[in-house]
Amino acid sequence: MTDDEGWVVERAAEAVENRVRLSDALSAMGLSALPSATNFLLVPTPKAVVLAARLRANGIGIRAFQNLPGLGDAMRITAGPWPVMERVLSVIADDLEGS
Repeated sequence: MTDDEGWVVERAAEAVENRVRLSDALSAMGLSALPSATNFLLVPTPKAVVLAARLRANGIGIRAFQNLPGLGDAMRITAGPWPVMERVLSVIADDLEGS
């Protein structure tokens, strides 16, 4: 394996670990991400648009989807470096506590 391949394998493993940690943390907040084998989570919530706007205001970009068939509103969160995921969770927690 080349150095580049090793780096890619390490980053992929980190993304999987962070996706699982993120899913668990969201679940603890009462949000259930759909099962994922990708580098992102799709999280159904009627607050998807509001949360996406608040996250953008804090320098974090996520995608909000409205009226997905059979699902409703949801947000797509890419599993990134854990310090960024902590910021995501902090903004979401602040919003949910303020509800």
